[in-house]
Amino acid sequence: GHVETQIKFKPKKGRALVTFGHLQHIPKELASKFVRRADGGCPFIHDENTADSKVYRLSQTWTMNLNERFYNTYAEIDESTVDACGTFRESMSKLFSSAEVPIRCYKMKQAQVNPELVFVGPRDLMEAFLFDADTQKYFSMGRGAYQMLQDEAAQVNPELVFVGPRDLMEAFLFDADTQKYFSMAANQHGFKTWSIPKGKWFPRAKSFLWGSVMDDQVVLFTREGNSSMTVMVSKEQFLREKQFGEKL
Repeated sequence: GHVETQIKFKPKKGRALVTFGHLQHIPKELASKFVRRADGGCPFIHDENTADSKVYRLSQTWTMNLNERFYNTYAEIDESTVDACGTFRESMSKLFSSAEVPIRCYKMKQAQVNPELVFVGPRDLMEAFLFDADTQKYFSMGRGAYQMLQDEAAQVNPELVFVGPRDLMEAFLFDADTQKYFSMAANQHGFKTWSIPKGKWFPRAKSFLWGSVMDDQVVLFTREGNSSMTVMVSKEQFLREKQFGEKL
């Protein structure tokens, strides 16, 4: 129910707006502050008048460079096989109503295999299961840990990954050594990071805003690509795309 980051998108060749392929939703009570804005609301939240539903459709959107690395990693697929394509197309129509916006869908070329155990069960039994000390040790659960990152495409990121609740992460980022390590600056509203794209000399900045839920689990890590930049995402979102490496 909060904005993780804001960035100004400049349409040009090699730049794109992207979203997840799976359907996303946001509870109506959390979406109200965005859909009732004086500027016409948020184009990424679709507030249809559906009285029988407690959620609105959502397209969590960010920018991406469509470079050689992207096309080497992803292959184009039929949009009819992607659940969230229709929702994303509606968002693009709200943003670029005066022009036809090409929508393409991609998936990673390399199959992703998760070697870890998967546990399935009702919510009440799962809660009891997670109170077990051995379970918590197996899943590296607790209030704050830092770990190595390895994504699901067998690409290893050697940088440290920090995991913990939003309130402790905010305090952690006020430390001067932490800000120096991540090339960032933090205040009570959020933090700003800088990066220099390969082949460029002028740094780029990106701002992240704190959410209002203090016990939300978030992940702070350095994203490698065309440039290195510190980013923060929810733990839930992080685990959809990546997996943790060895705990330190």
